[in-house]
Amino acid sequence: MESDGFETAINIKQLKSAARLLAEYHRIARAIEFGKDITYQTTVSALTSRTEPLRKKIEELKSRQIADLALALLIERIQQLDIAAAIDSIEAEFEKNSFTLAATTIHGDYQAMNILFREDDAVGLIDFEHIKTDARLIDFIAGILEMTEKEAEVDEEKLQIFFNEYMKYADLDIEELEAIPMMLKLNYLNRVAVA
Repeated sequence: MESDGFETAINIKQLKSAARLLAEYHRIARAIEFGKDITYQTTVSALTSRTEPLRKKIEELKSRQIADLALALLIERIQQLDIAAAIDSIEAEFEKNSFTLAATTIHGDYQAMNILFREDDAVGLIDFEHIKTDARLIDFIAGILEMTEKEAEVDEEKLQIFFNEYMKYADLDIEELEAIPMMLKLNYLNRVAVA
C-alpha cells in the first residue's frame, strides 16, 4: 500500500476488503442499537452550513487584487460552478423528498488511512474522533469518495466494486439507495467548497 502525504492508495483486493469491513461495522452497530431512525436534516444542515461562509470568503477574495494567478483561476472556477447555489439546490431536494434514513453509530472519517490492513485484508479501524450517530450512508459515501478517487475524479469502476462488495454484506434499503446520488453530489460539492 503506497502513501503519498495524506492520501493512501489501495488496490482492488484492499478496496473490497474495506467495503466488507464497513458493512460488518454497520451491521454490528445496528444490531446493538436496534435501528433508530433519523431524518437527513442533521447531516444536510451540517454540510450546507458551509455555504454562507463560502460565499463570504469568495466575496472577500473577489474584492482583493489577486496577484497569484493560480488563486485567481480557482476563484474564477468557483464562481462558474456556483458551489454554494448547487449545495442549496441539493438541500432543497433533500427537504422535498423528506428522506428518513436508519441511523447507526458511524465512524465519521472512513478512509483508507484509517483502516488497518494485513496485506490485502482490512483487519481494523482507527481514529474514532468523529464517531457519532448518523445515517450509515455518511461512511458509505466517504468510503466511495475517499477510496475511488483518481486525480480528482471518481473512478466509476472502483465505485461499482466498493458498492457491490458492501451490498454483499449489508443491504441498503430503498430510501438509502435513492439518496446515494444526492449524497454523492453534496459530499463532492462540500469537498470542493472546503478545498
